Amino acid sequence: MTEDQSVRNPLPHPTLKQVDEMAPLQFQPLASQPTPTFWSALNTLKLDKLKLDDAQQPISGWLEEGREVVDRENGDRRVGVDGSLGVGGSSFGEGSEK
Repeated sequence: MTEDQSVRNPLPHPTLKQVDEMAPLQFQPLASQPTPTFWSALNTLKLDKLKLDDAQQPISGWLEEGREVVDRENGDRRVGVDGSLGVGGSSFGEGSEK
């Protein structure tokens, strides 16, 4: 294989036998992590502006990637920590607490 071919096709395609032997793809549910400032901003928004309006409100958040940490209590094993969706006081846009 030439260098040009390896750049275009960096990974070989699995054979049908390899595909049959692969474990089924599974997805981990995404956990949410609202900060205390999010709840404070929501409280202020609801009491001062929205009042009894229960219409949907746009918010913004961030995605924290999963990572590995070392578990020193169990023989320095690497343990995976799932990612999460975070929202904070600035999630409601302009005029919200930061």
